[in-house]
Amino acid sequence: MPVSISKVNLERIYNHARKTYPEECCGLLVGNLRDDKIVTTMVFEMRNSSLNKRITYKIDPQNYLQVLKKINTKDKILGCYHSHPNLPPKPSFIDLSGALPGFTYLIVSLDEKEITDTKCWTYIDADVEFVEKELLKNHKNPINHLGLSNSRRSPELSDFRDAKKTKPILS
Repeated sequence: MPVSISKVNLERIYNHARKTYPEECCGLLVGNLRDDKIVTTMVFEMRNSSLNKRITYKIDPQNYLQVLKKINTKDKILGCYHSHPNLPPKPSFIDLSGALPGFTYLIVSLDEKEITDTKCWTYIDADVEFVEKELLKNHKNPINHLGLSNSRRSPELSDFRDAKKTKPILS
């Protein structure tokens, strides 16, 4: 199941990563499942409350609760984004330690404030770990939620059967 995000929201994530460089930024991906895609309709910058922001992130719990209060009933938190300053956009062992099954992880790689790559991953379980997702970067940001498919399920293991598998990188 590919992940779709508007160019506007992707640029917001990139700007957040540039602003926090050389520390990791983090935020939430909010949206819904539609037409066999994970559609990100909103992104929320979060405060990184990690004690070592240069190598990891921790989404501030109070920020997380604020987002839960803001989103409507048709949307849900699909996952999160974070940056890897001077590292590739692959899940690290630190990322693995806090990963949630079915959650989408968009990782932005940047070097000296220049975005070098962006990848999207979903954590499956301890055996499969992360699978790379196709990232569709060009859909328009929907304003209304009329006509959504009634597919409100969470991604299942069968959705990732043919996905490219990877092990986390060291960071």
